[in-house]
Amino acid sequence: MAAMLELFGYLLKQELFGYLLKQELFGYLLKQELFGYLLKQELFGYLLKQELFGYLLKQELFGYLLKQELFGYLLKQELFGYLLKQELFGYLLKQELFGYLLKQELFGYLLKQELFGYLLKQELFGYLLKQELFGYLLKQELFGYLLKQELFGYLLKQELFGYLLKQELFGYLLKQELFGYLLKQELFGYLLKQELFGYLLKQELFGYLLKQELFGYLLKQELFGYLLKQELFGYLLKQELFGYLLKQELFGYLLKQELFGYLLKQELFGYLLKQELFGYLLKQELFGYLLKQELFGYLLKQELFGYLLKQELFGYLLKQELFGYLLKQELFGYLLKQELFGYLLKQELFGYLLKQELFGYLLKQELFGYLLKQ
Repeated sequence: MAAMLELFGYLLKQELFGYLLKQELFGYLLKQELFGYLLKQELFGYLLKQELFGYLLKQELFGYLLKQELFGYLLKQELFGYLLKQELFGYLLKQELFGYLLKQELFGYLLKQELFGYLLKQELFGYLLKQELFGYLLKQELFGYLLKQELFGYLLKQELFGYLLKQELFGYLLKQELFGYLLKQELFGYLLKQELFGYLLKQELFGYLLKQELFGYLLKQELFGYLLKQELFGYLLKQELFGYLLKQELFGYLLKQELFGYLLKQELFGYLLKQELFGYLLKQELFGYLLKQELFGYLLKQELFGYLLKQELFGYLLKQELFGYLLKQELFGYLLKQELFGYLLKQELFGYLLKQELFGYLLKQELFGYLLKQ
């Protein structure tokens, strides 16, 4: 009874009786035993001045907030007015976000970063919470970065968040500041669709390609898919051929001539580059000729490239179209073994014998050795 009298006097002094009775709040508050609570927390005056009683009761928020002891928290953080003005109470409660945000102490952070309004307008809260992305992004302080770069909307629309987080790519890309680059080059969608991110990162190729600005080149030339499918990236990088081929613009040539696969399978790249034959053959457009004549494998196996080039016989034989003739007649090996090439060329006998069709005759009769010895 004493408590009731104290309240009665208080209400009369504050001229609250009329107000409460008009709003039909008096009976409600007494039944819920809320009078004592509200007065102790000094919330009564605040709510009445802000005309929040009516709002809270209509939205059935009053009971909820009091039971969760959220009144004190909200008032201390100065969130109460903000949420009510933005009509966010209803939304948060319906989405069951209210409890979550308060427990994680995320309200303060979101409001300071001006993210609250943005996320609510875009209806991103539901998505982030379902994907369990909310905690992650806030802990990593990635919200600010993503919003500044205008990446947030893009990633959410493309449903890329889930993928990136599962692959543990998110942290990597953000730290390297690769998001901006990839999006500008329109590479992001491409790489994700092809599931190339995982491959590139495992092979430690990602950093290399980006630093060398090779992404643009490879994609323009439509080489990217080819190299990855053939698993040639690893090989080329290990052999330090990647930079060389790109600088010389040899990728296009090799692929057009369908030489790329051949050379890699035969492990001829290393040999040719060591012997400095690669540039020579390409400049002379000899690759096509040798491959068509099936001479390439033969010469490499016999280690004749070095010999022919040192003797400056390579150009001569190719110009005279003698390679085909000699190989068909099985004279090539014979002449090389006997070291007759040098002799015949010096004496200018090579052309003579070929024109007179004497090579076959002399070889068949085994006269060749005799004549040369004499």
